[in-house]
Amino acid sequence: MSFCVLFIAGILIQFYFHLPTSILLGILIILVAIIWFIKQGKPLLIFFWGVIFMSGLARLSISQFSIQDIDLSLSHFEKQDVEITGEVLSVKQTEKGWKYLLKNQLLQGNHAVLKDDTKIFLYTDETQPIEVGDIVNANGFFQKFIPPRNPGEFDFSSFYKRRGIWGQIFEDKSQDIAVVGEINSTTKKISTLQIGIRNLFEEHVGGDAGNLLTALIVGLRDEIPKEIKDDFVDTGVIHVLAVSGLHVGYVLVILIVLVKIFRIPYGWNKILIILLLMGYAVLTGGKSSVWRATLMASLFVLAPLFHRKSNLWNIIAVAALGLLIYKPDYLFDVGFLLSFSAVISIVFFLSQFEIILPKRLRVSEIQTPFLKYVFALFLVSVAAQIGTLPFTWSFFNRLPIISLIANVIIIPLIGVLVALGFAILLLGSWIPFVGGILGNSAWLVSQFIFFLTKFFSNVPFAYLELATPSFLQVFQYMALVGTLFFIFRVGWRNKGVLACLLCANLFVLPWSIEKKQLDVIFLDVGQGDAILVRIPTKDGMKIVLVDAGMKSFWRDVGERVVLPVLKHFGIKEVDIMVMSHPHSDHIGGVETLLKNITIHEVWDTFFDYQSHIYQRILKKIDQDSISYQRVKRGVWENSFEPAQIYILHPDSLYAATETSANNASIVFKLVYGQVSFLFVGDLEREGDHEMLRFGQILKTDVLKVGHHGSITSTTEPFLNLAKPDYAVISVGDRNKFKHPSEIVLSRLKESGAKIYRTDIDHAIWFKSDGNRLWVHDWR
Repeated sequence: MSFCVLFIAGILIQFYFHLPTSILLGILIILVAIIWFIKQGKPLLIFFWGVIFMSGLARLSISQFSIQDIDLSLSHFEKQDVEITGEVLSVKQTEKGWKYLLKNQLLQGNHAVLKDDTKIFLYTDETQPIEVGDIVNANGFFQKFIPPRNPGEFDFSSFYKRRGIWGQIFEDKSQDIAVVGEINSTTKKISTLQIGIRNLFEEHVGGDAGNLLTALIVGLRDEIPKEIKDDFVDTGVIHVLAVSGLHVGYVLVILIVLVKIFRIPYGWNKILIILLLMGYAVLTGGKSSVWRATLMASLFVLAPLFHRKSNLWNIIAVAALGLLIYKPDYLFDVGFLLSFSAVISIVFFLSQFEIILPKRLRVSEIQTPFLKYVFALFLVSVAAQIGTLPFTWSFFNRLPIISLIANVIIIPLIGVLVALGFAILLLGSWIPFVGGILGNSAWLVSQFIFFLTKFFSNVPFAYLELATPSFLQVFQYMALVGTLFFIFRVGWRNKGVLACLLCANLFVLPWSIEKKQLDVIFLDVGQGDAILVRIPTKDGMKIVLVDAGMKSFWRDVGERVVLPVLKHFGIKEVDIMVMSHPHSDHIGGVETLLKNITIHEVWDTFFDYQSHIYQRILKKIDQDSISYQRVKRGVWENSFEPAQIYILHPDSLYAATETSANNASIVFKLVYGQVSFLFVGDLEREGDHEMLRFGQILKTDVLKVGHHGSITSTTEPFLNLAKPDYAVISVGDRNKFKHPSEIVLSRLKESGAKIYRTDIDHAIWFKSDGNRLWVHDWR
């Protein structure tokens, strides 16, 4: 166990401090420890500890150098037309077409060639007769995965890099993908076996029940409908759809029964079980959670052969150490963290429950077998949730509640379904009549599971949505859990009082020294606008949202970007929703927000517009009796003191005669102490001219550049009055309008403004205390 902890410590130090600082720090820690241990008379032990610690540091360092090398190689192809030849490793259907994972054999760009086996996604809109194992040749546009574009967004770049996937190619539609060969690789054989199993379940079970069984046995869950997945998520049992330790445990039980039935000799039976478990891990895709469970199960099975009593802590440590030696980046993978935090928490807290619970509630003291099983399963669910909650809170912004009960009922049913699935595999092809009976049974169990997940997901407060926690909040949670165990454990209650006082300070002190700051976040929504403003007032934080991005047939920015950002910050209510003007790239996401959060007031401009989405939004506002007003020049909003909002444009007469919705955009100035922001929507040349009458009032610290930096906006006379220190352009990468204009960029540079662009810098977060203004590095 100590070796594993030291290896992890080395990885963490390298991750946060990097070479060569980490080496110096590592050596310093080792020297201090050596001095201490020599005094204790244990110099040999500290030598091994030092070697393990430095090994962890060095292992991640090697991995990082490898990542940097591949990143550098692929940077020569970034945002270029390329030609790739590679082996197809997987085929998945997307909303727009198909996604193929290729193992590169030859990647050619304008000025570079790459021949290593880098994995790359290939996207195409058209159906292609392509299977796993095919060698394909394709042309397209290459792009590396970008880091998170907005606060709270999942880091797909790091996620895919940990899986050895380095970029994506979008097919050139003028050239077809050509199949130029085929490899009968291990990957193809596994895919063929998976498809065969899926077809067998489709034959004997069918429908969504067959898809569920396929997901449980081999990990293919793409064909499970989104509605069913959402029910599993809301119920807090989505983990059963990802093959993990639970499934490996079921497989282990089945294998133990089978080797007894077939009377495999002692010793050979254990070797066979281990080999079959490893085969199952490979069949299901070899995820870290599966290998963790496989290694633990293998060590548990092997222990009697060496006449050793299995120690769960050592088994966990060896499994973790083995995986981290193979791939140290696993330590930052959500699957790895959830898997090990769950099993560690179960092992630790179950033993604690046996101590702190009243004697009649201890599992070992319950005499009725059924009650004993149900209560033990409930405690396992509680224990797992204690350990995994910091990660589910951090990664998914959720606190599952109903899952404590749902797991007790659904987990045993999953075990029954898995057993039926393996019975179908063993008997279905050989004895069709038996296969039909088993298939009908599996279908019935699946339907009951679907019913339960639907029922539990509709229970009020099945889960709580929370803001993404800070490190301090996670530490507060851990301190609270520790304090409760101190208090409830007999003999430790005196220490529990002290722990309670320390824990209280952890909650009170940060609140007492918290600084009130204004946040203005220009979200990266592609070609469109969405700006989140958080204003500290005496009545708490007030929220203003300026526009909400585009909504199209394929993409709803309100659903995919704005709503997740609001959830990240724990925002469930918006005080004012400002629709700068009724173009879809500004108001498209408002429709989704109206359905999912509370909006108290909507500001609109004086411009009649007949688009379908705009009319639907107005109808929804009316149906929900939301306060709605068309603001005009001269309106002063002072309910957000100390912040002030001044409406500068338009007036009703100007908007009534204006033919361009852009020039009817709401223009307002936000003033917070000595700091100001000027929001101009999509104002163009004519609108700029109207604004000149305000003279020095236009002077601002931050300017939201009009119309995404179009050549028709941000005129020189307007800039001469605004004189911004910062200019923010909300614009989409490689947009068809070729925004922003080089002329406008030149004007901004000449004005002395520091330019930020969402297509390059992604979300730009300004913070202010009323005196100072700075850009917050949210990454």
